Amino acid sequence: MLALLSLGSVRALTACDTGTHYSMRDTDEGSYRTSCWQGRCREELTSPMGSRPSPACGAGERAGFTMAGAYVVSACHACFDRSGRVARHDLSRCRAVSCQHPTDCPPWHRGHAVECREGLCVEKGVASSGAALDRVSAAALCMAGAGPTSADRFVLGDDRLAFARAACDAQGRCAQPSGCRQAPR
Repeated sequence: MLALLSLGSVRALTACDTGTHYSMRDTDEGSYRTSCWQGRCREELTSPMGSRPSPACGAGERAGFTMAGAYVVSACHACFDRSGRVARHDLSRCRAVSCQHPTDCPPWHRGHAVECREGLCVEKGVASSGAALDRVSAAALCMAGAGPTSADRFVLGDDRLAFARAACDAQGRCAQPSGCRQAPR
């Protein structure tokens, strides 16, 4: 563990603390932060703009936000188990991470480099291969514009989510969902 000496006091730092912090926005103007270190970014996000995670987590779980998706980088409400792993995502509360410049995207997601394409942050290796979307990416594309994900202002997007579900097969591979924002190619 690294230590930093500051005016006579010792403060312990983790690898994430010594990495670079990134601020991100989603398609509905939610704001999140993550930190990245040596080609990895934290999956768990913090939301400094007052957005509250969904309280619908089970016993022994805690609510929070996670970076998800295997094509379109998405910020989702999630429930975390006691070991800090994501137990489940709330697909209706997934939003694609938006960008105007390459620096608006975190540099890494799931070990893939991330780039800004057509206003969305996408995994470079996955997007360039022409791979199918995954359920989280399809949901985030369909939920773009449904409203903020905070519990008090959230606009339920059942119809939008139905488009995402219809685009996916039983194995979780999804085509571009009709009626929704399209993923950059």
